[in-house]
Amino acid sequence: MSQDTERFRSLVERLKSGDEVAFKELYESLSGRVFSYIIPRVGGREEALDVLQDVFLDLWSARLRFSYVNDASVWGFIFLIARRKLAEHYGKRRRDSEISELPQEDRYDMDINALGDVHAIELGMKELSEKDRDVLTLRYWSGLSFGEIAEANRKTETAVRVHHHRALAKLETILKNHGN
Repeated sequence: MSQDTERFRSLVERLKSGDEVAFKELYESLSGRVFSYIIPRVGGREEALDVLQDVFLDLWSARLRFSYVNDASVWGFIFLIARRKLAEHYGKRRRDSEISELPQEDRYDMDINALGDVHAIELGMKELSEKDRDVLTLRYWSGLSFGEIAEANRKTETAVRVHHHRALAKLETILKNHGN
């Protein structure tokens, strides 16, 4: 077992006992990836920080119901909470009539220059289904492994790899059709 995995396991176990230092360490370890997942789905940085805070408040509240199985199970648990918080966020925004469509994607600390023209990729991503956008965002913006994405989506790693491959093919087709 790697040192990082053992540290992760220890933090989760300490969190379950109410250790606030462990919670802070988990937050510092996980928040960057979770934030990268949230920000393209909300209107901006401040909203993303609000959702991120709600995710970790729910993690604290749910700590007794969670058991460490492996690192991927931790990521899966966190991203399930994040998806639920995003759904609540969208529902609140719709009820408040603040938006009439999904928010524009916002780039924050993303290095996607290697993928090509950022604007074209953003437009292409908007044409994908939510599930396709989700798997690509988790893979490239949040930097999750296929195993971690599988845990987050409660699917097998093979199913996620296939979905990822198909989503990339769709995005490539969209980009070609738009001349990029």
